[in-house]
Amino acid sequence: MTPLRQRMIEDMTLAGLNQTTQKEYIRVVSAFARQFGCSPDLIEEELVRIYFINLRDVKKVALGTFQVTYSALKFFYQTTLNYGWPLFAKKRFASPAKSACPIP
Repeated sequence: MTPLRQRMIEDMTLAGLNQTTQKEYIRVVSAFARQFGCSPDLIEEELVRIYFINLRDVKKVALGTFQVTYSALKFFYQTTLNYGWPLFAKKRFASPAKSACPIP
């Protein structure tokens, strides 16, 4: 077992994730790394973004599959590697602008 995998498992245990979730997250990160042919900590944010777009638009994976993949990679990059990538930042939507003049 690589030190990176061991660290992710420790982080998931500390976060209180159950064994089934842990196994699925490890499976997702492993498959992701295999697709790129390198350790996942060497994969840049833009490639992760392209990977998500490919899953959604080309492979057309089911929503549940996409969500698990997104959550696993988000956990890995944010928690295990402590990367503060905007890709995983919570999106905030602005409220519609209020008109200065009431509509008649």
